[in-house]
Amino acid sequence: MHVRARGGTGRADGGRRGGKSTAGAQSRGRRASFWHRQVREHWALIVADFRREYHLTPTEIGELTVHEFAWYLRGLSEQSVWRITVSNEPATVTGADAQRVLNMM
Repeated sequence: MHVRARGGTGRADGGRRGGKSTAGAQSRGRRASFWHRQVREHWALIVADFRREYHLTPTEIGELTVHEFAWYLRGLSEQSVWRITVSNEPATVTGADAQRVLNMM
């Protein structure tokens, strides 16, 4: 985040409206990247796994809130086709994300 004085506003965000930081934008970018790589590219696998493991219809899957969807996705078994597929894909992590991965090992 770049902080600059601006007409005595005294705001830590340099006077920008909304107070958005580059760190927040990077975080949103990582989430969008995850969404695209792991969810959109493998949507058919997720639907099949949700139908098999949770007995949800495609309509019910489409009506899930983001939080419910994330909860179900995280709860898929180790035998789910989606989990097996994404666990075998290479992942690139850098910076703080890399440190978190190393700390989990």
